Amino acid sequence: MATFLVAGMTSTVMAQNTVTTPSPVGAKIVSVLTLINQNGLNFGTISKPKGDAKVTVATDGTRSVDAAGDVNVKLMTADATVAASYYKLTGEAGYVYSITLPGQTDVTITSGLNSITVTDFTVKSINEAGLANKKGRLVGGNDEFKVGATLNLSNATVAGTYTGSFNVSVTYD
Repeated sequence: MATFLVAGMTSTVMAQNTVTTPSPVGAKIVSVLTLINQNGLNFGTISKPKGDAKVTVATDGTRSVDAAGDVNVKLMTADATVAASYYKLTGEAGYVYSITLPGQTDVTITSGLNSITVTDFTVKSINEAGLANKKGRLVGGNDEFKVGATLNLSNATVAGTYTGSFNVSVTYD
């Protein structure tokens, strides 16, 4: 507050207490992510091992076996069904997304009452250059990725055709 004296008169001027200014408001809504599984993970045909063995299908679709000693596990080469799981994703162009794979719990595939565990899931996006593991980029609004894993066998594994499923999810970062 200020007081002025002008030719014998006093006047009181009040300072401004409130200032108002507009602020812009906006939002960008990105398109929904759409994930389609093109083919499933397939370990192919494998002979029953004499001991513990791990059969891995890598993200590039190659298959390998890790076994200690003479477990006599054979990967049948005439089997053309070996494949990494393959996904196509669409969403907002240029955005980065995260991929969630089975992690803390094993995936179990079954044949009747018999079961085998699948572990150590891996993923590779075609547009992941320079991004951290389990991430991809929607170049032109599209990306593709493949998932591999390890099948855990033992001498107790029973012959049969084993099937099951696992979940993969994606979210925008």
